[in-house]
Amino acid sequence: MDRRDFMKTVGIGTAASMMPKFAIARPLGIDKKWDGISNPHPELKKIGNKFSFAINADPQVGYYEHDTGVYLHCNNNISNTVKQLNARKPNIDFLVYLGDVVNVPDERSFDNFYKRNSDFNGLTVVNHGNHDTSPPYTRFRDYEEKINGIRSVYYSFDVGKWHFITIPANIEFGNYDNLEVKEPMLKWFKEDLKKNKDRPTIVFVHIHIMPQGLTQLEWYTHTPGLKKELINAMAEHGNVKYCLNGHVHNGIKVALKTAWTYKGINFITMPSGTPPRPFGEEFPKFAEGLEKGGYYTIVDIDNEEIKFTSRNVYSEGEFVYPEKFKEFSKDIEPRMMSKLIDLPAKPKLENGSFANGLAGWSIPYRYNCDGPETGFQNEWRMKHKKDGRYSGYVYTKPLGKHWLQDEYNEFYQIVEAPGDAPLFKGSYFLEEAFEKGGGYYRIIAVSGNEGKDNGNYEFIMEFDFVKSEHEYEYDYYPRAMGYTISGEVSSWLYFQRSAKRKKGFFIDVPLESGKWHNIQANIAQIYDKATGKPGAYKKLNISRFIIAAGTVCIKDVEKGAGAFFDKIELKTAEAEEKSAIDGSKLIIDDSIFETVAGQKLQDSIDNR
Repeated sequence: MDRRDFMKTVGIGTAASMMPKFAIARPLGIDKKWDGISNPHPELKKIGNKFSFAINADPQVGYYEHDTGVYLHCNNNISNTVKQLNARKPNIDFLVYLGDVVNVPDERSFDNFYKRNSDFNGLTVVNHGNHDTSPPYTRFRDYEEKINGIRSVYYSFDVGKWHFITIPANIEFGNYDNLEVKEPMLKWFKEDLKKNKDRPTIVFVHIHIMPQGLTQLEWYTHTPGLKKELINAMAEHGNVKYCLNGHVHNGIKVALKTAWTYKGINFITMPSGTPPRPFGEEFPKFAEGLEKGGYYTIVDIDNEEIKFTSRNVYSEGEFVYPEKFKEFSKDIEPRMMSKLIDLPAKPKLENGSFANGLAGWSIPYRYNCDGPETGFQNEWRMKHKKDGRYSGYVYTKPLGKHWLQDEYNEFYQIVEAPGDAPLFKGSYFLEEAFEKGGGYYRIIAVSGNEGKDNGNYEFIMEFDFVKSEHEYEYDYYPRAMGYTISGEVSSWLYFQRSAKRKKGFFIDVPLESGKWHNIQANIAQIYDKATGKPGAYKKLNISRFIIAAGTVCIKDVEKGAGAFFDKIELKTAEAEEKSAIDGSKLIIDDSIFETVAGQKLQDSIDNR
């Protein structure tokens, strides 16, 4: 079934064209009395230089009565964690909940959290998570006051020689009333770090800053700009030793493999109370946590020495973290602190034949499991085909359990536009039909100069080899593209909305396996004919293109999604070089503005 016919069967309507609405005013989302305070817990001052505290990330409880599925595990996990912490010797002086204490921020859920935590023997510190209400954080503040007597979403405190800072989530995404939080919080954050520059410091922030390696976690995070500001502030004085986050939902092995050292700071995504996201692997002695969660971490401090030990409520084992982790550098994931459209371009596309392996091509950072049958597998390489041809190969396969949907993988280059008549060429080959997924060539056109906030997204043109019923299930992939282009959390309908604005061109190309297919695209001609405006492309003043080749794989598969790519070119078109697929003229009509990506989730929402 082609894309147009499929769209008729699923009945795409006004939901696809709805645009997000934003308030114009920017009233404050902070509490001037409580936010930015220091040392609000006098009992912590009595603790000496040798002490212990615990971390429980994302307990994410529901109602007290929940007795099935994930909610049952979450209820059991927080209760068992408190019991085990109370029994620990030496005593745990305070317990930090690293955000998302509830799944839905209603009174019944907060009451459940309060009851299950109330037996803990020490002080409870509650870091705000994205599930724990939107600014001005009223219900979160109410329960925080009930728990430990304060109403602060960002503040700091000292214990022994160490300084601790906690900052909230929903500063940007999840800030539904568009209240001002970021600027006053950042101003205080920088001042507090400077005042305490001689103290070793730990920062608690619920949402991850560093790359985690899953599509769903590329977009479910802070903007690149906020990440950059937070990192620069933490690195300025050299006092921040650890930045600890939750949000990701992971076990111990994943915490180790996704930990980074960058600018002297150790970034750790702490193991979670709720069942993990679908990374799909764990150390054998903590294997029960893959299904149930139930992780927590104990931090032992003696003067300036520190040790992190993670445990699971279902296991007697424990894991002690190393002092340092793998070093992060910007080339590992250049999109981490920049929008894709603001990254620098090279003068021309390199190594489109893959004769030099993947030289010249960039790849997104991806998590890979150690074992081939356990969880996520991703691959990029030059691969030799039986016909003697070298080509670039992209593969992705998502496995695991909770929060699994679709994952994409690709390689890409950012290239200066070759004049006003750009011609793209590319070949692709499928060894066998996709089980559940698809592939693409994607061209993003950008105007403006390189550098911070100087790139202007003009349009996306995608050549898709995918069944419409599989494209219908795309969810994380369009959100990830929206985030990397705009720098903001985007909708599953990002592609549909781009098409509605005539900024998204989606062209179906053959799916037949066992043979090479060839695309020749006269980009300016396609743009002008599709928009019905001769000369419109030239007026865009396109300065660079982002050329990508990749695959998308949907959950519940055995084979994954792999494709070969070759003979990729970007040059100035000759007068006779027209758009064609496998030598046949490309038909350009209104169907070019149609895509069903993201529609399955939208239909589910509409039918609730």
